[in-house]
Amino acid sequence: MGAELVAETMKRADTTAAEVTIDGARWGNRRMSPWSYAGVFGVVEIERSIYQQAGRGKVAVPLDLRLGIVEGAYTPRMARIMTRAAAVMTDEDAADFLAEVGAAVVSKSTISRVPRAIAARYEQRRPVIEAAIRSQEPIPEGAVTVQVALDGVMVPQDGEHTKPRGRKTEDPEPPRHEQRYGPVLLKGPAANDGSLGRAWHEGSVGTLAFLDAEGRRLHTIYLARTASAEQLPRSAATSMP
Repeated sequence: MGAELVAETMKRADTTAAEVTIDGARWGNRRMSPWSYAGVFGVVEIERSIYQQAGRGKVAVPLDLRLGIVEGAYTPRMARIMTRAAAVMTDEDAADFLAEVGAAVVSKSTISRVPRAIAARYEQRRPVIEAAIRSQEPIPEGAVTVQVALDGVMVPQDGEHTKPRGRKTEDPEPPRHEQRYGPVLLKGPAANDGSLGRAWHEGSVGTLAFLDAEGRRLHTIYLARTASAEQLPRSAATSMP
């Protein structure tokens, strides 16, 4: 019943217009296309409208844009559950746990792939996304003190002498998120630190906390970045944006 309700809701978000305008560009050549979406009630299969511009090429799916479908296949809640699970346990444990509690049935490869794809898109638009998020976090009423903290955690990374993971091949293809969005980050410090196999490098963790006159914490903004070749030494990191 849950899957049927989701399917009905998704159909209502579709359009039957002959042409649509997306970000100022007109799309036409409408046709119906069957597709499968993964949600918390399982896979939902529906037909949705797709559009193309003159000269063919990629298609636009208004339903996906209106509902915030992630990577063309996952509902926002489904994507949030998967990324949250991937953050607190291994991919295999996350897949088993989600299946056991009935939250979702996805493979461990999907658990691994989706957060990387989301991160790749985030890195491409990080200034815009972060500005939008910060604009929704006003200084709490009653705040009189701002506390800034900076710390680090050592993160294991594969060094330049580590054998490639995945399928055994001398010429591995780039990960799917790089094939779709292109390389989004420079190689990390483990790529040229001269360390054999796995190496450890420091990722930065920062907080911006607002406290009232009694010293009670009202709100905290958390920031974190993994180790990167451009990361400043600890002594140089005296302030945070």
